[in-house]
Amino acid sequence: MLTNCTGKKKIYSSIDEAEYDFAKEIAKSMQDNLKERKNKLNQTAKIPERIQVLTTVFKRNSDMVAQVL
Repeated sequence: MLTNCTGKKKIYSSIDEAEYDFAKEIAKSMQDNLKERKNKLNQTAKIPERIQVLTTVFKRNSDMVAQVL
């Protein structure tokens, strides 16, 4: 779960989705003028929020993959 810049909690289904949202937030921040951005920085936490990403993958059978290819 990650809190975005609007304060909403969101559960991401992939790291790609989280990175996409972060890129959108950066683009939005780039539109702010220097004074607005400095005001926001003065009000934000100095240490970034930590998120945990849990990924499940399958250990594939190499013989099966070779057979299919």
